[in-house]
Amino acid sequence: MHHFARIGKYCFIGGYARIHHDAPPFCKLDGADEMRGLNVKGLRGGGFGDEDIAALEEAYGRLFAKEREMPFATVLESFDVQNGLNPHVKHMVEFLRQRDLGRHGRFQQGMRAR
Repeated sequence: MHHFARIGKYCFIGGYARIHHDAPPFCKLDGADEMRGLNVKGLRGGGFGDEDIAALEEAYGRLFAKEREMPFATVLESFDVQNGLNPHVKHMVEFLRQRDLGRHGRFQQGMRAR
């Protein structure tokens, strides 16, 4: 784990993973910052309902799909216009926006005094 990198809540990081950037909440990461899917088992164990998990799966698919047609920043901005956004999806989107504000994908590094 790189210093200044944050780990989002309910994030699962595999053994021997090399994390250089902020790890998004509710996701599974492995290897060198490789997204492996949504941490559904951890979410179920944490008491998340089926509606919340379905909303997170839909958001994860839109954000991290390999065959995504739009750039990541455009997809991230598209969550602004939706009314009634699931609070967990909103948390994920806000976390990712903060990550983009930091240096090298690490929000806390951008907050560091120079």
